[in-house]
Amino acid sequence: ARDEADANVWFRKGADQGFPDAMNNLAFSYRLGRGGLKKDPAAAAALLEKVIATPEPAAVSFETLGQLLLEGEGGVRRDVPRAAVLLARANRMSGLSMAYMMCLPILQQDRQAAAAVCLPCGKDTRLKVCSKCHVARFCSKECVAHGWKEHKPNCKRWAAEAKAGVPPTDGDGKQAQAGRTSSGVTTTAS
Repeated sequence: ARDEADANVWFRKGADQGFPDAMNNLAFSYRLGRGGLKKDPAAAAALLEKVIATPEPAAVSFETLGQLLLEGEGGVRRDVPRAAVLLARANRMSGLSMAYMMCLPILQQDRQAAAAVCLPCGKDTRLKVCSKCHVARFCSKECVAHGWKEHKPNCKRWAAEAKAGVPPTDGDGKQAQAGRTSSGVTTTAS
């Protein structure tokens, strides 16, 4: 515990000087409440926002921030679409993001989150919209073929909901209130 507290002193000094690794390590300590720091997900998220804005952020920074946004606890507003984008980016960077894989069931149920990334691979650029439901996004014909089995039940439901004028819901089934993040992704307010 004392070694962790000493490490946090140095992480704070490095973070204050803008070192991404130091900010990432300090965010980890805040997220878990380690080394004498009070558990503070909001402080962890603020540090991770700074890390992902650096020229070469680590995949773990995207993954951890995505998890915090997916959980939406401790002063961090739940933002499923942005979490999906961040987790997908971590998955593309490292190929090992279990968080993105855990996020897939939410993406496949949540209309707003499904519109944020290619469902099968997680890419968030150059997406084409599903011609049936006009919600889900795919980056290629290969991803359409790969993801159709999982998307098909939601495709019919989303098309019917859109036709009936039913507003989208967030990941908890609550009616969404449209907003925008700094990345321009439509989000929900809780």
